[in-house]
Amino acid sequence: MFIDVDNRQTGKTTSLIMDAYYTGLPIVTTSITRRNNIQYQANQMGMSCVKVMTIHDLENLKGHDKPEQVLIDELEDVLTALLGCRVVKANMSRKDVV
Repeated sequence: MFIDVDNRQTGKTTSLIMDAYYTGLPIVTTSITRRNNIQYQANQMGMSCVKVMTIHDLENLKGHDKPEQVLIDELEDVLTALLGCRVVKANMSRKDVV
């Protein structure tokens, strides 16, 4: 897993949209509002084929409709939404992490 860590307004979501466009992987985010904002941004970039879904959209997919891989916008927020509590600290093996 590759983690892109940077300050706000530095192009992380733009980069994620480009990755989604070139790989065909969907972007997962926390809310309908965020989903719509990312989809709007993708459309403005001429990348309307990018698929954006909420955590709940992903949870409702079954069988072959559920993707094997996804891209996540704002990892901390997605973890908080999934776990129902704020993540204070986490660790991860260095393999493929930037």
